[in-house]
Amino acid sequence: MIFLVSKDADARRQYGVLRGMVVPLIGALVNLWLMSKLDINAFILGLIWLSIGLAQLAYLTRFFRREPPEVAFDESEPESAPASVKATL
Repeated sequence: MIFLVSKDADARRQYGVLRGMVVPLIGALVNLWLMSKLDINAFILGLIWLSIGLAQLAYLTRFFRREPPEVAFDESEPESAPASVKATL
């Protein structure tokens, strides 16, 4: 968002400097602070998950030569759950 607002005048008008640059920057700084408080094992596990995700994305996009696949969330009514599951909800 920060780069989009800094480069695109239409996005700058739509989001403004506060919503388009300041708020995402504060969010990034909070995330970095939280990451600095992680245990080393949790940080390593997160890096492993990140590596797996990037490898999968590279495979799906043929090493970033294709567009990434889009995820379609179906907002239709969920299927009826069994009675035992309904009781726990």
